[in-house]
Amino acid sequence: MPIDYQRLTYRQLAAELGISHAAARAIAINGGLHMERGFDGRVRITISDSVMRKLRRGDGRRRPAAAEGDKVDSITEARIALSRIARDQAKAEADAIRRQQLAPQLEAERMKAEAYPATKQRPRQTRFDF
Repeated sequence: MPIDYQRLTYRQLAAELGISHAAARAIAINGGLHMERGFDGRVRITISDSVMRKLRRGDGRRRPAAAEGDKVDSITEARIALSRIARDQAKAEADAIRRQQLAPQLEAERMKAEAYPATKQRPRQTRFDF
């Protein structure tokens, strides 16, 4: 399944997420999103639909538009969203490393199970295996 991307300006991203312009800029910069400045001087952000869904609420609805006085709250929300994304990425990487480390052990257990089917008695394990 191909990944869909959107190219948005800071203002478009802010309107899409219901946050301030400053919060949208913080998400783009701190989130490591690909940004390009066009000939018109506007910065356009390339963002995947999966990342956009993570930045939205879980039910897919847009957040209510932020008022000018809520800029601090919007920036805080953006930082929280970025930290959640970073946490999820770190967790996925840790899971992949754990699976990689456990692969030889699981393979050995699988081979042992194939060598000694349930109908046969498995050899007794001694306390000191050399």
